Amino acid sequence: DDFTPTPLSDREVLALFEKMMEDMNLNEDRKTPLREKDFSTKKEMVMQYISSASKVGSLKSSKQITPQDFICELKSGAADERLVGLLESLRVSLTSNPVSWVENFGNEGLGLLLDILERLVDAKQQDNILKKVQHKIIQCLKAFMNNKYGLERIMDEQRSLLLLAKAINPRQTNMMTDVVKLLSAICIVGEKNMRQQALLQW
Repeated sequence: DDFTPTPLSDREVLALFEKMMEDMNLNEDRKTPLREKDFSTKKEMVMQYISSASKVGSLKSSKQITPQDFICELKSGAADERLVGLLESLRVSLTSNPVSWVENFGNEGLGLLLDILERLVDAKQQDNILKKVQHKIIQCLKAFMNNKYGLERIMDEQRSLLLLAKAINPRQTNMMTDVVKLLSAICIVGEKNMRQQALLQW
């Protein structure tokens, strides 16, 4: 109730309106009818968006983990069941938070996930915990790329396709299914050269 919005220029309102739609992970088909609404409606939606974001920030629970918290934990070299739990929490956060959260996790977070995956796919032997970790990494990547920003970051990382292809393991059917789905999604929406790269990894 104490929230008092700062007056915004028309240009700022429209910029925030676009940001709001990105945060909602809307595709172009869904954005079009919203863009056709009159300016006063857009402004009202933007003010609600700002107010909501402000309240979420002020009521933020100590249990909520920020992207930077996850990055620090991944850098710390957590292992075993602790890493499995961390990755499951990360998967939920990547799935349930707005796109801006994923953007804050960003290239650094993606790089750390790929670093761990690289170590695992190159390991000659894996116990059950490491197999769980590898599957959780795949699930985190799936959640990360479930929006335009994440998909573009995955495609920008040259090693991502090779690592995903290496992770295909017939002895781990559930994980293999997730990997194939990821590669299929990249092939469908990626550019022609990305599709060719994906097929070459097989």
